Formats: sequence, C-alpha cells, structure tokens
Amino acid sequence: MQSHVVPAITIADFCSKYKVHRSTFYRNLKRGVMPRVTKIGSASRILYEDERSWLDRQHASEKSKEAEQ
Repeated sequence: MQSHVVPAITIADFCSKYKVHRSTFYRNLKRGVMPRVTKIGSASRILYEDERSWLDRQHASEKSKEAEQ
C-alpha cells in the first residue's frame, strides 16, 4: 500500500508562521477571511494551495488599499 502525502500545514504552524492567535484564526475562519481548513483523517490541516490563495488575496487587498490612497 502506497502512502499519499498531502502538502499541508497544521493550524498551529499557520498561526505561528503568520503571527495570528489561534482564537483570532478561528474567529476569522468563521467570517471567511482565513484559508479553508481540510480534515485529513481526524486532523485539521490547511492545504498549501489554500494557504497560497489566501496569501494572494492578502496581497491583492493591500494593493487595493494602497491604490485608494
């Protein structure tokens, strides 16, 4: 049986990487502001592609705010 490795990051690692408190992460997840969380077995993970999409949206939002000023 081959194991399939899914490229993903834990929520704790994501929060540490982006300096977001865990409760803030979950609050913003409910608002639809954070990347999608995927269950892999019993573990919650953020797929790298979802992390990248979220990061791209953050950069686009910053550029949009700069253009307004």
